[in-house]
Amino acid sequence: MEAVIELDRQYGLNPEAKEANEAWITALSAFNTTNAEVFDFVDRFGLENKTNFLLILTKRIISDALSQQAQVEFVRAIRLCFRETEGTKSVLTKDLVLKLVSLAHLDDLQFSVEDNPQHSILVNESLKVLVNLLISHRDISRPLYLELDFPFKLMIALTGPSITGEMAFSVTRILRHLSIQDVETKKQLLENDLLSVLTTVLSKLEAEIRTDDGLRASKEIADLIYMITTHLGPLEGANPPNANELANFQTLVKIFQNYLFLPIADEKFHTLKESTVKCLINVPAACTQLFDHMRTLSSLIEILQYEAFKAGDPAQNLTPILLILSSIARGIPQSREIIKNVVFPDNEGVESHDVAVVPEQYGREGTLSSKIIQQMTSSNYGLHYYACDFVYLICDEEMDEVVRLTGFGNAAGVIATHQVLSGLGGGKARGFKPQGETSDIAQHFVQPQEDIYSSSSSSSSSSSSS
Repeated sequence: MEAVIELDRQYGLNPEAKEANEAWITALSAFNTTNAEVFDFVDRFGLENKTNFLLILTKRIISDALSQQAQVEFVRAIRLCFRETEGTKSVLTKDLVLKLVSLAHLDDLQFSVEDNPQHSILVNESLKVLVNLLISHRDISRPLYLELDFPFKLMIALTGPSITGEMAFSVTRILRHLSIQDVETKKQLLENDLLSVLTTVLSKLEAEIRTDDGLRASKEIADLIYMITTHLGPLEGANPPNANELANFQTLVKIFQNYLFLPIADEKFHTLKESTVKCLINVPAACTQLFDHMRTLSSLIEILQYEAFKAGDPAQNLTPILLILSSIARGIPQSREIIKNVVFPDNEGVESHDVAVVPEQYGREGTLSSKIIQQMTSSNYGLHYYACDFVYLICDEEMDEVVRLTGFGNAAGVIATHQVLSGLGGGKARGFKPQGETSDIAQHFVQPQEDIYSSSSSSSSSSSSS
């Protein structure tokens, strides 16, 4: 940082000199390489130095006195600094955003990027900074982005001939963060047919799904598709789709199915599969016949097994897949025994020595059954709700069977959520009646606020910084 601050003093009166551009490139290239994985600039250099450094960078990038190669290094340094929020607020101005919009070609109605590597890098870096500005200072950047009509500009970019997987990832991430908890922006995007745009881009990216950029972009697009189609799913009342939504989902079902069929053994595909499961929640009933039912069911069971043993919040991991498998069990009764035999293997003739407790083999640590049974009495309402519904359905809605496989203590959760005390010993219970608020359940499907851009090319898009 000190070297760049000194250069600003040296070339302050002659910023367009050729030697100035070369000096900037040398100094900033070294800074960017050295600090590619640094997230604590204030601790390393001090708050005042970081702030002064950013003021120099933003002043120079706005000035239009830099070569393209110098612009790349300036924008990259700005991106790295914005991964740490402290010391960045004072430079977030409308002039900076407008400059980044220009460098990212978001004012170009064709989004036509020059066919040279340096220019593509500049566009990508500029888009990444726009992501970081939005996430680090949402209260300032979001109103600016809306004032500058970002939703429209970003949709145009997605339809442009030059869009790549890396660019699509950044553009979609901005759209997603602009839409979070914003009914008006979501409505505007839907009215402008964002779903068709995303469907088209996702179709194009299928050929790149095994590349890091293609995978990251596809996962981000799937997350946005989930967000803008919740009105079609159970969390917002399952409104009937219009003709355009139906046509898009007929294409999307095939893409989602292909995602589910990606190799389960390859860890890098799991985040995409998780996003796909959430999208399945909103698939219109009229499109469900397009799935290969048995192969899809097999893939979803594999995802259940993975999510059950995954580290982290069980509600975030398990709620979506339990909802989907419960929907399948409810709509396709012949699937119930298949799922039950995976969760409760070798269950014929199983009886507990004490009806009040779970049979030993299903309560044993490290088994799928124990993981599911634990959630039947979870203090988290959404997870408790779907775990009970899931077990009830795969037991063919027979309360005696639920008690036999999980014990009366765990079955009490089903009794409570289904209001079925009278169902014991008398066959099937009454229909499922949710006892909680929809918003309590929906919280498990909201993407966390995350993802400032890092320099790494990891396929995961849920890193804490970028």
